[in-house]
Amino acid sequence: MRDFYDVYIILTMYDNIIDKELLNQAIHTVAVNGNTTDIINDSRMILMEISRSEELKKTMEWVSEKI
Repeated sequence: MRDFYDVYIILTMYDNIIDKELLNQAIHTVAVNGNTTDIINDSRMILMEISRSEELKKTMEWVSEKI
């Protein structure tokens, strides 16, 4: 879950300057090295579930205020 939040923060804060293709390659490399490519394949479904979670929204708002 933290990884999704990290990517969200990176894209939110650095959207104008981040090389999205390089970020995509980095995420893929980490997934291959961690043997978690199945998570990438399911990422759309996972992100939809995350976006619908009221508890997670509250947590993310709380964490965002602390940053």
